[in-house]
Amino acid sequence: MSAVEKAAPAVQLPEIGQPFGGGFFSGITVENGQRFANITAGAEHELVGEWGEYGVKIDGSDSFTDSRANTEAMAASGSELAQKVLALDIGGFTDWAIPARDVQELQYRHFKPTSRENYCWNRDGDNPNSLPVGLLYAEESPAKTQVPGFAEGEPEAFQARWYWSSSQRSAHHAFSMGFDGGLQLSSAKGHELRVRPVRSFNALPVQRSGPGLLRLPALEAQQRQRAGFRNGSGAEPDGATPRPGDRPIPARSLYLLRGHPAQAP
Repeated sequence: MSAVEKAAPAVQLPEIGQPFGGGFFSGITVENGQRFANITAGAEHELVGEWGEYGVKIDGSDSFTDSRANTEAMAASGSELAQKVLALDIGGFTDWAIPARDVQELQYRHFKPTSRENYCWNRDGDNPNSLPVGLLYAEESPAKTQVPGFAEGEPEAFQARWYWSSSQRSAHHAFSMGFDGGLQLSSAKGHELRVRPVRSFNALPVQRSGPGLLRLPALEAQQRQRAGFRNGSGAEPDGATPRPGDRPIPARSLYLLRGHPAQAP
């Protein structure tokens, strides 16, 4: 334990989905060796818009974990969607952001709105930057959320549609996720997709309130073991090839990949 950890008071974190910090606690990510608690805004604060200008690569928006830095870089480049998120004031908190890719994965993992099978293509669910580490999805895992209020038809539910992350893929695409089946792809920046804002804060050291403490040393060992699954940036190569036995990408997702107009979110 570092001197900072010894000096800092323990942060009591609620159970997943409990009201916390202007939204709902949605899990822990690790960035540069530090643990961050992530909070998802309520459904009433969802926004819809284009990620940014197609064909323009934005410096500083490539992180898979730093939602705020990505969003600030997007806003500085002229993204109206990012500017709207940065202007949010929810419960007195003003540090909201578009979730980075691995922060967004936690939203689906814990708040999956439907009982539909997960699509399980390529590396859906792979998340070495979360605690516990996210493993590849199976058809029935994650299952429909059991968190009160987040199931389809309930007030805080995600829609079974596509949501932006703030993680840039290239000059033309950014990572997105389908909440109708858990597909994690990259979509053309000019599409109008949904955003469920998040905020995060440094949670060192961490304790879990309620039954069962979060055993971080064991989880971090698991994270280190899994860290080599992706390359150094966590990014996947353009045109990633499915593994043997993978199902083809559905036509709706291919439209997003190839830059065709998307359906209204």
